[in-house]
Amino acid sequence: MKYILMLFCFISFGQSKKQIDLYENYKKALGTYVSTAPSFIVITFRNLTDNTINEVCIEAPDLIFAVFDELKLKDYNDLAKAFEYAVRKKDRFFEFSNPKSIERLTNYNYAISELNDFIVEKNILKLSKKIYRQKKWKFYPENELEKIKYAHSLFKFGIITGHNNCTGGMTLFCTNWSNE
Repeated sequence: MKYILMLFCFISFGQSKKQIDLYENYKKALGTYVSTAPSFIVITFRNLTDNTINEVCIEAPDLIFAVFDELKLKDYNDLAKAFEYAVRKKDRFFEFSNPKSIERLTNYNYAISELNDFIVEKNILKLSKKIYRQKKWKFYPENELEKIKYAHSLFKFGIITGHNNCTGGMTLFCTNWSNE
């Protein structure tokens, strides 16, 4: 009976375990919007100025400030309102018309087909399994685009990443198991 109820819940709400896990990772990563080393998130948004739909990988504060601008919030005390709005988006789908918001979300343009090629080329599935086993990971990307593609593809495989730039160079690291 317990299993039938669980199956009914999954069918009723239309969310797979993967979708639920991605949402939980999204929430955790989104919470780093006040950090000096924020995590990356993947969202989909409709640009209402040209009606295009884009899947993008951005840092958590970029989404919070895009929402802040879109909702025309005025006071930085309202960042919590922007956060609450963003965290309620379980499907991670947004609509933006504010040019400043759209600019925040479109720093790195690459086609999903390019990302899919990257996933195959870098064997991200194998890498994600290794990260899950070791519960840690650190990488020094060659450039910003490579950093974003790693963050984007790993997010899709359930890995949250953050980054920092210090004297040793740019570092991308896994944050799934921090603060647990």
